[in-house]
Parts: sequence; C-alpha cells; structure tokens
Amino acid sequence: MPGQSINVGETLGTENFKPISVNHYPNPAQTNVFVDTTEKIKKVISYDINGRTLELPYSFSSIDINKLEQGHYFLDVFFENDKRSIMKIIKN
Repeated sequence: MPGQSINVGETLGTENFKPISVNHYPNPAQTNVFVDTTEKIKKVISYDINGRTLELPYSFSSIDINKLEQGHYFLDVFFENDKRSIMKIIKN
C-alpha cells in the first residue's frame, strides 16, 4: 500500500505442529474407557454437564470411570508430551 510499510521481525505459529491420534471405546461405557494412542497419559480429568470436575485413575491405555454417576461427561486427557485430547463419553 502506498505510504505504508509493514515490518515483520518474528512470526509466531505452529511450525512443528503434529496432531496426535487418539481413539476411545466403548461409548457408552460402564467401568472403563480404553484409549488407543501411542502417547503416554499423564492425567485425566472428567467434567460433567454442570462443570464439576473429578480426577480419574488410569493405566497406560485404560481410564477407570467407576466413580462417575450415569450421565454425559467430557474427559480431558493430558499426555506426557504436553498435548491433550478432550473426549465425550456416556457412562451407563
């Protein structure tokens, strides 16, 4: 544009962004939700429809949902590589 100049020093972005592949099953579930991923889980937090949270126990590929009442939940899964995935589940 005439009379204007734009200087760009550094740009911010996601130059090395690599999405992670995460699948979960079964859904609906009764006792455990299994997570199919190559990433190592660091922490799992559940959110109910009212925003209440509960940290859930997990193993390498299984999340224990026994403490949850029946209903709809979001599971916020944090991985050791500082990535995360949010999954919607139904507890029967």
